[in-house]
Amino acid sequence: MKKIYIFILIILLVVIVITPRLIFKSDTLTYDSVSDTLDNYYIDLSNIDSSYDYNNSILTIKKSGNYYLTNELDGSIVINSSGIVYLTLDNVTINSLTSYAINVTNASKVVINILDETVNTLSSTLINDEVNATIYSNSNLIITGCGNVNITASDNGIYSKGYIQILSGNMNINSNNEGIKAKDYLAIKSGNININSNSNGIKSSDGYILIDDANITINSNNDAIESYDITIENGVFNLTTKSSSESSKAIKASNLVTINGGEFYINSTDDSIHSNSSVIINGGTYTISSGDDGIHADNYLEINNGNINIKNSSEGLEASKITINEGTIYVNSTDDGININSSSSDSILTINGGYINVSSDGDGLDSNNSILMTNGIVIVNGPVSNSDGAIDYDGTFKITGGTLIASGSSGMLQGVSTSSTQYSLTINFGSKKEANSTVSIMDGDGEVLTFAPSKTYSSIVISTPSLNIGTYYIYVDGKSTSSSLDGVYELGGYNGMLYKTVDINSYVTTVGNINMPVMGGKKRR
Repeated sequence: MKKIYIFILIILLVVIVITPRLIFKSDTLTYDSVSDTLDNYYIDLSNIDSSYDYNNSILTIKKSGNYYLTNELDGSIVINSSGIVYLTLDNVTINSLTSYAINVTNASKVVINILDETVNTLSSTLINDEVNATIYSNSNLIITGCGNVNITASDNGIYSKGYIQILSGNMNINSNNEGIKAKDYLAIKSGNININSNSNGIKSSDGYILIDDANITINSNNDAIESYDITIENGVFNLTTKSSSESSKAIKASNLVTINGGEFYINSTDDSIHSNSSVIINGGTYTISSGDDGIHADNYLEINNGNINIKNSSEGLEASKITINEGTIYVNSTDDGININSSSSDSILTINGGYINVSSDGDGLDSNNSILMTNGIVIVNGPVSNSDGAIDYDGTFKITGGTLIASGSSGMLQGVSTSSTQYSLTINFGSKKEANSTVSIMDGDGEVLTFAPSKTYSSIVISTPSLNIGTYYIYVDGKSTSSSLDGVYELGGYNGMLYKTVDINSYVTTVGNINMPVMGGKKRR
């Protein structure tokens, strides 16, 4: 019997722990737009019946029930009930000059149903209050329906001191402060949400944000989506932030950002995706233009899949520790492409797979500690300036598999470390070569690798499973008749000028003058 009690106790503890995350996935799906168990009330807002509590342009709803609203009201609706209130908007216009358009002072739950094929307009003017919103709720708030609602707010658009669940609907919100804000969690199952705000777009103060699948467009002065934890399962996101003096990130979490899928089109003046702790990306497609970092985590960044195109950034990927397991990643940066900004012993850039293409004005791959590459393809078109390098590390760069091609300047040239277990060539040409001029590595059987850097370069680091002990021939300034992807040519069509013959007899082979030791790093930050 004691074992049974212990088992039941464990089950209860599990339920208690996971219930907050399951509310959106299970409980909200049971809600209908109206309830058959409650009384129905039909209210023409242009001609409110005397049986209702209506004074000084304020309609007060005190009973639990299904309320169907239609027509126009210059005033506001107050819900003060001990029960559940379902509010259905049927081509409603509510304009409040002194207060909230809809004000929930008390209710166990409020469901706002935006009736299908209707257009509803809600607006409010700033009042002298602690928090103001066009839709304001002291209770939990649920929004559903497939109609349209246009919200204009001199302060917040929608605000709840409880949670907010958006099951569906088409919303256009123009707010002078925040678009949608919940003190507790904010969950969005589906819908089309368009927000223009002078502060944050969507925010949860003390809880989390969970987005299952929605089409969300946000133009905000500050952060577009902000919370402690943010989880995105799917959807389409067009996020634009504008402030140059305040936090203006597209997706920002204090703790954890987890993205499992979706389409993201981000143009931010600050970091595009940011966490004060960790970011985990499991999928999705991303087109990013950032005024600062493309994806930044103070502690840990993990990319397990996805198609990421960081078209503009200061630094493309930045964290204290980065692990890339899979995915297609393009980075264009004015500073470092991928940056490990900590020198602690576990601060490592680990590349286990994926296709990574970096074009950087600063360092291409930069670690204040070490780099480990076990698989994948990495192409770096690094800096032209001799004060930066295509590869920059302070500890070691160990490569055990995959393909690495890193071209750039030669002033701070580093290859991979002698601890590597895959063969490499580090070449300093001693003079600049023009952008798109080819370099080809051949053995006795023909081409091993042919590459045309997209920028001026004077050095190149190559490591591929095709290199082994033996004699190789370095050709330059030639042409290839084969097709190419990102400067890497298919083998068999190259004809050029022999530059050097080199014998590879150890894992690290250098050609030309290498100013910095290939086994170690440099500290210049």
